[in-house]
Amino acid sequence: MKYDEWSFQNLQKLQNQLEEEIRQGQPLKNVLRELNKEISERRFALVGILGGRIRKEYGRWKTPDRCAQQAKAMTLPIDVPYEFEGQKFITSITELF
Repeated sequence: MKYDEWSFQNLQKLQNQLEEEIRQGQPLKNVLRELNKEISERRFALVGILGGRIRKEYGRWKTPDRCAQQAKAMTLPIDVPYEFEGQKFITSITELF
């Protein structure tokens, strides 16, 4: 498994959570099942769209409101277009299917 794209903080969080689950006697297959469920439930993404194409994904959450909260924390305006590298750029919340 490659973790090159993961942030150090996210790797540490996963490590800590797995260690805690193991200490509590939770089988790793149950931990994996829970992670898969959590990932599958994150249907909304905060994305940056440049020239009509998604160029950056800032994260995924379970609700549009949570995406908006994260955008606010990152000081990203939602649905406010502006010029970037000569093209229209917009940060938006999209539902994934």
